[in-house]
Amino acid sequence: MMRWPLALMLAAVIVAPADAGQYCPSKAHVRTDGSVLFDGVRYADHGKLKTVFAAYKRRNPSCMMLLTADKDARFQAIGSVVLALQETGLLGRVGFLTEPRNP
Repeated sequence: MMRWPLALMLAAVIVAPADAGQYCPSKAHVRTDGSVLFDGVRYADHGKLKTVFAAYKRRNPSCMMLLTADKDARFQAIGSVVLALQETGLLGRVGFLTEPRNP
């Protein structure tokens, strides 16, 4: 039986429903050092993400975005991104990409 880390199980619960919006090619990726790559730009300051995500929402009102993270990214950094998504009203339109561990 495969064992999934708690963070991956929680992510699977929060995945947006299929009718939440169309897929757009935007992805937020949390790196091991805590920085976030979003639309090709690296953000070390998570405080700026709320502004960046709000602008994304204005440009793409019905799109979904994807959230990924390095396997060694701290959960605190991922939580900070999730909080910024929640504060800008995007959390319901976020898909979390996960990969199973190798046996």
